[in-house]
Order: sequence, then structure tokens, then C-alpha cells
Amino acid sequence: MQVWYIGMVFLVIPMVGNSAIRAAGNTLTPSSIMTFAAGFNILLDPLLIFGLWGFPELGLTGAAWATVISRAMTLVASLLVLKFKEHMRSS
Repeated sequence: MQVWYIGMVFLVIPMVGNSAIRAAGNTLTPSSIMTFAAGFNILLDPLLIFGLWGFPELGLTGAAWATVISRAMTLVASLLVLKFKEHMRSS
């Protein structure tokens, strides 16, 4: 849970960002971001849980890290869309 708690910021901010993108009338992009993140999490899980292809075997902690990493990607993607496509971020 400690790893998962670290990643809470990566859960909350993309939820708000994706909601803002949807509110602007773009429903395809947020769903694409979340679908890609879920797929990436599915790929990372066995690598980090079982230690495949040179990754460390982390067990349940690996599943948590895979989730945090995929959620961090949603944060970056959401912020990039808000700034460059929707022009909603000032900095």
C-alpha cells in the first residue's frame, strides 16, 4: 500500500484533467489515454511481478509499481493534451 499511496497524485490529477477534456467536448482522447494506460499496466504487471526479461521480481510490490507507472503516464498525457490540444493550461 505504501507504493500505491505514493501514486495517488497520479490518480487524482488525470481524473480531473480528463474530466476537463471531456467538458471541452473531446470524449475520445480521455478514453484513449485510459485505454492505453490500462494496456501498459497489463504489460508491466508480469514483468515487475515475476521478474521477466531482466526486470526485478517484486511480487505484489511490482503490481503496485506497474500501476503507479501507468498512472504517471496518464498524468503526463492528460497535461499535454490540456496544454497543446485544448489550450487550457497557461504554463
